[in-house]
Amino acid sequence: MKILVTGATGFIGQKWVQSFPDKENLVLLVRDAQKLNLDFIKTCQIVEMDSSDQWLAEIFSLEIKGCVHLASLFLSSHNRNQANELVSSNIQFPTQVMETLHSQLDWWLNMGTFWQHYQNQNYSPVNLYAATKQSFQDITQFYSEAKGLNVMHLKISDTYGSGDTRKKIFALWKDQLTSNEPLAMSAGEQEINILHVDDVVNGIHRSIDWLSQLQRGQGINKSFALSSNEVLSLKDLARAFESAAGQPLNIEWGGRPYRDREVMQTWRNFEPLPGWSPTIPLEKGIPQFLNE
Repeated sequence: MKILVTGATGFIGQKWVQSFPDKENLVLLVRDAQKLNLDFIKTCQIVEMDSSDQWLAEIFSLEIKGCVHLASLFLSSHNRNQANELVSSNIQFPTQVMETLHSQLDWWLNMGTFWQHYQNQNYSPVNLYAATKQSFQDITQFYSEAKGLNVMHLKISDTYGSGDTRKKIFALWKDQLTSNEPLAMSAGEQEINILHVDDVVNGIHRSIDWLSQLQRGQGINKSFALSSNEVLSLKDLARAFESAAGQPLNIEWGGRPYRDREVMQTWRNFEPLPGWSPTIPLEKGIPQFLNE
């Protein structure tokens, strides 16, 4: 079975592709092949997107049976000039791929976000990014009902792990330990649901197993979530980080206001992915992150 992967140059995408045992059956759809390391290039088939539609014809010719859609443009907030880019990346692009491949696909795995569920609501987008993720999820319902495509939406919150170059919270704190410069943060009462990337990778594998057991053409469209067992306030997460580091962080709590539509309460009304549970607690994962 050939599997199309979008977002292979991202943090989660790279980790998942590296963990996949049959890389010769992976087709990586990328905007810039130079962002792929040598391991990817040697073992996977690469399709590079361009301004024409030739790449759509190319992926159609490959008889792909499954798609792992990890590509996403994330902007916590946007300006007027970025709205079109969010719509193009998170709605138009995956819709083009689904429209091209739906007749030959057995299944589609779509990565979603807890930010589609502001303040634990069934649907309330934190920002335009989350709204575009929901918009594509809604579009997939057509392909499930009208075309029989089996789709899973796997939703996650924050992630961390080795090799992460994103300027996420653990990276900021790790840099602060070195510089000892004061770091202004909010009051720190918001809930954080953060998973080690290896647990997310295992969740993707489990999702593919679940999808592969479905009969082709059933038109299943289902959402599951991956969640940590350790949902903490930002302040308590900082204490866990300090404990692992063996030294205090120089944080000015309340030194900056909460963001507009700050997520104070993490999403809890989800259905967990069957057969999956996190295996890397913070007391193990944070030291690994600090010592890389």
